[in-house]
Amino acid sequence: MNEPLLKIKPIQTSEQKPKILLVDDDPVFCRILSAAAEKHGFALTSFQRPRDAYEYIATASYDIALLDYDLGV
Repeated sequence: MNEPLLKIKPIQTSEQKPKILLVDDDPVFCRILSAAAEKHGFALTSFQRPRDAYEYIATASYDIALLDYDLGV
């Protein structure tokens, strides 16, 4: 059996889950990544439009942001 190239383990410094911001226009990818993040102990917030994400990040903070390289604006 092949081992994964990368094993993701969150570093827990408090009771809160590490937070991920995802901006991607593919709803299927967003659902898949959200399920995987939750399984590994992360809290993921996703947006399909950059404008929605931009408005939301003014009120929240994240540990990491994942952005679609070829996102139509």
